[in-house]
Amino acid sequence: MHRYQVLFKDTKDVSDFVNIAMEYPMDIDIVLQRQIVDGKSFLGIASLLSQYHSEPLCLTCTEQNPEFERRITRFLAA
Repeated sequence: MHRYQVLFKDTKDVSDFVNIAMEYPMDIDIVLQRQIVDGKSFLGIASLLSQYHSEPLCLTCTEQNPEFERRITRFLAA
């Protein structure tokens, strides 16, 4: 399991992220506190964003993919 901290500024970021995530067959989840949503679900991520817009979210992936990591760099929390 690979973990990253991500931060989305707005729903455009969420849409861009979901479009990238949909291109990969691995399971991707977004976790915040006790909530887990599918990382390929715009509505799931947007619902977390509406509640916790300034908190980094934990992104978990079932496998490591260097291309995926490169493409999500702009969403990684500093």
